[in-house]
Amino acid sequence: MVVDELTDTLLKRRAELVDMLENRNDSLQLEKQHQIYGAINEIDLFLQTMSFYEKNSQKKDIEPINLARPVETKGIFTKFFENVKGKILRNKQ
Repeated sequence: MVVDELTDTLLKRRAELVDMLENRNDSLQLEKQHQIYGAINEIDLFLQTMSFYEKNSQKKDIEPINLARPVETKGIFTKFFENVKGKILRNKQ
């Protein structure tokens, strides 16, 4: 399943980032450390979001949603400019 593969990939990437912070903390600049912390937090948030939707989607059976196009209507300006459009002279070069 795609969700499982995505989760595994994100968990591996998170582990790499944590390892980078723990083992190479001395050689990393402070800005880089903050970026890594931010990336770890984003991965955690994304994994929590996926987990939430996965749990909630199993509880409810969602039926297919049929989408319909809106009715094509002409607005006031379109109607007005259709009559005027042919009467306007265009600049010729």
